Amino acid sequence: MLLSFAGSVVMASESNTKGAKIYRQYCISCHGSEGQGDGDRAKNEQLDPRPRVHANGDYMNMIPSMRFFRVIKFGGKSIGFSHIMPQWQHILSDDDIVDVIGHIRSLAQPPFEQGMVRGCRIPVPENERKGPLKPR
Repeated sequence: MLLSFAGSVVMASESNTKGAKIYRQYCISCHGSEGQGDGDRAKNEQLDPRPRVHANGDYMNMIPSMRFFRVIKFGGKSIGFSHIMPQWQHILSDDDIVDVIGHIRSLAQPPFEQGMVRGCRIPVPENERKGPLKPR
């Protein structure tokens, strides 16, 4: 795994089992096992706004890793997003959070590649902004 918050890059190896294990324990209830934003809690509680779709590489690959780190550690409200995204600073260590970021990066399609992140404002995709999950 390559980590570089200065360059806003986190690369995950395919064997990032620690990050995957933490993700399964704390994240899939909202974000879903494949990062589709379709976890049981998201479906049952009709969360508004919907959980972020981690598998959406077109969006997720443009987000600097430090922003992921901040929202996981301090919660969505810390960056002006939903207060529904909890802060994990009292449960996960900084190293755990970095491992989770690596796993999130591995879910993205198209895949994340080093150097993709640029210093720009990223609009949230319309279908991920608000509203309950829609039946498939």
